[in-house]
Amino acid sequence: MSIALRNRREAYDQIEPRRPNRKAMILDVLTSGDPGGMTADEIGEKLVSEGKIPTNSPNFTRPRLTEMKAEGKGEALMYGEYTCLDCGKTFDDPKRWEERHGLDSPPYEDFSGCPYCGGAYARTILCDACGEPIVGDYVKIQTTGDCYCDECFMMKSLGEDDP
Repeated sequence: MSIALRNRREAYDQIEPRRPNRKAMILDVLTSGDPGGMTADEIGEKLVSEGKIPTNSPNFTRPRLTEMKAEGKGEALMYGEYTCLDCGKTFDDPKRWEERHGLDSPPYEDFSGCPYCGGAYARTILCDACGEPIVGDYVKIQTTGDCYCDECFMMKSLGEDDP
């Protein structure tokens, strides 16, 4: 590195304080947050409420979550906000379509669906026993609020500890 670049870097480091590590902030929210996992938007909202970031921007949390998943950190928490009821994949944002029916002006029909197959979707619910997203029927315990997939609920009702 040239002397000019090194001097410029040293001057910058003295003037501009270092930003907190985004991954560390997100990991802190994930470890102290909901044990069932959080979406990128929920993580952003928590960071805003704690005053760590000024606004909830998906560009703050989603790229860091992708990097953390590639590094092997927090993989169990990396489910999307929605689950496709047809193909079972999870995703953060449904795909939107607009059907114009050959018209030049509204009313148009708006559709949304799974970005992979176009199927119907629902909010992702994670099983409290195995941690996998639940597609289809599930059991919710009224007193605790825990949700179980059919297989884990059967294991629990049979008295087995691990699904």
